[in-house]
Amino acid sequence: MIGDPKQWRLDAARCLLLAAESATSLETREELIALAHIWLKRAAKLESDLLNQQKNTLPHKIEKLLVDGADISVPPGLAD
Repeated sequence: MIGDPKQWRLDAARCLLLAAESATSLETREELIALAHIWLKRAAKLESDLLNQQKNTLPHKIEKLLVDGADISVPPGLAD
């Protein structure tokens, strides 16, 4: 999934603003609110995926440095 979570949160806010200020029917208001929830879920999912990807990449990079014989110090908690 590629995108910008910040932009997606702005899109969600725009949907909620439209729902509050411009929606002329209950159905439209509910659809805009549902759409805002979708934007927020997508943003959270992407951020979670990126965080997990970073967590999984870091140990491999440290392992490669150690295998290559690099002289590095590993911060506490990362060597576990």
